[in-house]
Amino acid sequence: MGIRVPKEVKEELDRLGLDYSEEARRLFEEIIKRKKAEEAVKALKGYRSSVQEVKGNIAAEVIREARERH
Repeated sequence: MGIRVPKEVKEELDRLGLDYSEEARRLFEEIIKRKKAEEAVKALKGYRSSVQEVKGNIAAEVIREARERH
């Protein structure tokens, strides 16, 4: 994939000693990571809305039942 960079930007990147292809690659990887995280959050919110609310203290009930069995 090729990216066109204005001459002034390329000159500034060169002056700063930055490898613009590496910086672009890093930026694309960050964008992909962020978008995947957004998709995961959206999926979890959808899943969460489809699950019914649990009433009571399930952990306490499980512990109580386990103690009563012993």
